[in-house]
Amino acid sequence: MERHFTSTVFVVDLLKKAILLHWHEKVGAWLPPGGHVEKNEDPIQTAKREVLEETGLNIKIVEKKNKLKFKEVTQLEPPHTILLEKIDDPKSGIHEHIDMIYIGINIQDLDTPRNWQWVTKKQLEKSLPLTKTDGLKLSPPDDVKILGIEAINYVLKNHNKIT
Repeated sequence: MERHFTSTVFVVDLLKKAILLHWHEKVGAWLPPGGHVEKNEDPIQTAKREVLEETGLNIKIVEKKNKLKFKEVTQLEPPHTILLEKIDDPKSGIHEHIDMIYIGINIQDLDTPRNWQWVTKKQLEKSLPLTKTDGLKLSPPDDVKILGIEAINYVLKNHNKIT
């Protein structure tokens, strides 16, 4: 099966205690920002670029591990987790994404980007439906709820170390 490398970011806003989601028409689900790793990009560059392109926000990727010192190589921040996701694309057919999941912090005080919603931990925990622009209400998928809650908890618990 064909596989693509992707990066996804759960962007946490410390003041709102929420993550940023949008309705992804092609996938038919509430998702955080993310996309395909392009030629000559590392996954962190992809993560930051996709968030900026999709939302207009600049973010800081949350670092989880101590940096090691090497003379001839650079250590990239490892993702929070990696998911293997089955994708049924109407144009390119069924394939899989090897999706590197990062946690990011919103470092700008901007209005909520158009067609995006800040979703709180309480909304995720209660599986509350979010309202699409057409008025239809649907809850985010389980993986988004679980990882969203985990991202919010991690940032709130460690914000003094990571900001």
